[in-house]
Amino acid sequence: MNYGDFANSLVRVNQGSGVLVQALSEKYSYVFTAKHNLAGQLNTVANSDGSIIATVSVDSCYYSENDDAAVIVMEGIASPSLTIAANIVNHGVAITLGGFPENLHGEQPRRFLDGQVKFVTERTFQILCEEFPTQDDVMGMSGGGIFQKSIGEWVLIGVEFGMAGDTQMNCCNISVFEEIINRNSLAVPRPPFFDNFQKLCAWSFPLTGSFVDSGKRDTLSKILQAYTYAILEGSTITPQSLYIELDAKLLVKDTPVHCINQKKLWISWLELLSLSVLIDEKKTEELNMQYIEELQRKRRLLYSNTTADWCGILREIVTTTIEGLDDDAILFISNNCTHPPHQYDIDVKRLLPDISRVSTPKFDFTNSQKQTKLSRLVHIDGLHVHCLNLKEFQYPCHDQYETIEKIKNEYASFIKR
Repeated sequence: MNYGDFANSLVRVNQGSGVLVQALSEKYSYVFTAKHNLAGQLNTVANSDGSIIATVSVDSCYYSENDDAAVIVMEGIASPSLTIAANIVNHGVAITLGGFPENLHGEQPRRFLDGQVKFVTERTFQILCEEFPTQDDVMGMSGGGIFQKSIGEWVLIGVEFGMAGDTQMNCCNISVFEEIINRNSLAVPRPPFFDNFQKLCAWSFPLTGSFVDSGKRDTLSKILQAYTYAILEGSTITPQSLYIELDAKLLVKDTPVHCINQKKLWISWLELLSLSVLIDEKKTEELNMQYIEELQRKRRLLYSNTTADWCGILREIVTTTIEGLDDDAILFISNNCTHPPHQYDIDVKRLLPDISRVSTPKFDFTNSQKQTKLSRLVHIDGLHVHCLNLKEFQYPCHDQYETIEKIKNEYASFIKR
């Protein structure tokens, strides 16, 4: 198996291991490691060959009080970008542990152990490695990264911190490290796709949900992905530029700030952007920040990291600050759900009797001077089901241009104004 995509992110931390993670900051980057690897006032971070990357004061090391997890902040050090994910750890999934055991030296000091996730809790999980390593075999690998292959990409899902009996090892979920970063007001980790929306095209329009003909799902998905990739060619709009411009306007109320780097948020933004360019008949050269501002007024997207049905967060949605909307604007919602919701749209007027009980100066439906200009709340995954899945037989897919035109008309009938 090829581990090269993440091997260079593995580092030594004193006598243990760690993982380099780039922060969404030009000033510093992180090392995720086990708390017990920290050693007194000064901590050494080194490459695989032993050359020192940084010597970091304990004042720049942040850790969890209750979990064996720590984040080392290294100033002025650039790190390879990694995709991290806190919500994909499931029993039985295949993983790889990477780190630096003490008994390996020379040109190949790293070790990679393949295995499976065996036991999962909210904050930790256990892995069973295929080689059944002894404690002597893995001494020094504490703090090493746990990686899962997801759609052709290695994703950091946890950090190992010790043995669990004779055959299994304990690991901290990435969510623990996100908590440490959030609690200490540090910049969120920078995902590798942040500099280019085209890197997300392969994950866009997965069209989850039921299709009678799975081949039709694949064809529609590929046509939309190809169109999206083409319109982005030469565009200066990136996830990072949108983050700088929109920041808090991207999230549903009470969504943790570290969720700003979650891939699902930016996939949904990319899908809405692609459909809007199609419906509004914009050219690539018109895909600029001025157009983004136009979209923010008439079609705005908010994201929540909840995995539950979006109807369970309606109170949070409607109490989110959403100023600067045009009349009859549509608010699109995305959340970290595996399957699309059953209800894809909600007429805002139907919410008035219930929402009027919510007391908030930010979004007061009962005040006529502040009455919302929203016309609808729309879940973007549910909209795809409505416009594509449920109408699959209306798309012959013999010609990609005719198919794109039909897709445009279908979505436009719902969201264009």
